[in-house]
Amino acid sequence: MTTFKKLAIFLFLSVCISSSWANTTQDDFLKCLSLKIMNSNLSISQVYTPKSSSYSTILNSFSNNLRINSDFKRIKPSIIFTPTDESQIQAAVHCSKIHDL
Repeated sequence: MTTFKKLAIFLFLSVCISSSWANTTQDDFLKCLSLKIMNSNLSISQVYTPKSSSYSTILNSFSNNLRINSDFKRIKPSIIFTPTDESQIQAAVHCSKIHDL
């Protein structure tokens, strides 16, 4: 597994938010993220919500990782963001801090 994939998994775990997360917070987070990474071409295919057709597949691929805490397997995140470069990871961490996630 490459370092970037490890960072992506770390970000995935960092951005996992409980299903009780309010839609306005989700929208605010996504707006912040898109503003921060304007130049890196954020694709809608990088953002998964429970309404996305690929959500379960992405969630299961990460939840099968043995390094993930067992509590994570019963708490489903409201959003999964899969970054494609380091600047997107930085943006996600920044926006998470701003929105207390």
